[in-house]
Amino acid sequence: MVGHVSKERFEELLQRGRELVDRVARSQLELGDMALEIEPMGPWGGGHAAADEQVYTVESAIGMFAEGLGLATSTVLGYRWTASRWPAEQRRPGVSYSVLAALASIADPDERFATVADEPLNERTGRRGWWLDEANRVVGRRVKHPASRQERVEKIRDLARDDVVAARATADLLRRPEVATAALNDSAAKRMVNTVQFEDSKVAAEVAADLLRRPEVAAEALSDTGAKQVVNKVQFEDPGAAAETAAELLRRPAVARRAMSDPGARNAVNTAQFDNSRQFGEGLRERFPALDRVERTGQFIDLVGVCVGFVTNAGRVIPSLRGHEFTDDERRVIESNIARIRATADWLESVLETGAVDLDAALARILQGE
Repeated sequence: MVGHVSKERFEELLQRGRELVDRVARSQLELGDMALEIEPMGPWGGGHAAADEQVYTVESAIGMFAEGLGLATSTVLGYRWTASRWPAEQRRPGVSYSVLAALASIADPDERFATVADEPLNERTGRRGWWLDEANRVVGRRVKHPASRQERVEKIRDLARDDVVAARATADLLRRPEVATAALNDSAAKRMVNTVQFEDSKVAAEVAADLLRRPEVAAEALSDTGAKQVVNKVQFEDPGAAAETAAELLRRPAVARRAMSDPGARNAVNTAQFDNSRQFGEGLRERFPALDRVERTGQFIDLVGVCVGFVTNAGRVIPSLRGHEFTDDERRVIESNIARIRATADWLESVLETGAVDLDAALARILQGE
């Protein structure tokens, strides 16, 4: 079977198709002959009309002919030019018009006629005959279906002429380890990548951060005294980084106990806790003046604190996601939590309207992540 037909039927259809292609080619070349009769091929620039002679340019005369046929002027002009390159005695049966149009660009007539007579072997079909890609290959044009490595490279280069497209394609290709390895074996490419990486401080920082996530690399890098001093200086000059480091260390019970045995550290922690509570209360009163006019029960303050905390934390975390590409699993986790947040907000609005704090079964399942 070939497709949905038997091999015998396929051969019958192929033969009939060749006959139709031959008929179409003859029709197109005959239209070209008609256009040549209306406007023969002349020298560049053409002649000059007499003073009392109506002037018709080639385009206008052929345009009138094309309009009468319901074809584009450019199409008929193409037929005319191709027909002019292939005299009737040189037109070979079984060669499509597209192939003749491609080979028509061979300037020397003898070479052109000899070329079309030398039918190439189609290795896929095992037959000799012309097809468009091979004709384009002969005259040095790009082929639609590249066969050789060089043709595939040229095809990709054509598609990547736009710098933005080329950059995106390069990034996609470099995600394939074997491609990245082969590409960076080219010394010029490797030098360019290194130059761009380390001239851009942000990229250099990302590269360093990525490397430092590998324990053996981090250990080796921080064995360098100068590097370790720079890291420590940056960490503790940046209050945010210092705070994150302290928080991470205080999660280790032995470190927390030892740190809190220092009176100065313990006093600073207690002071900070008191200040945070006071600032939180002041912040709530500034943002919600109505708090001064309502009974501020512990549960009410907790609820407002939960709402403010969510908005505050979201405002801090979401901007840091700029440029992050979510995986499908990450997207599903976030979407699940968004559904839970919406359900909780709906529940809270229902409590405000009805005073009932009971959960229905569907809402309970959503909040439990089911």
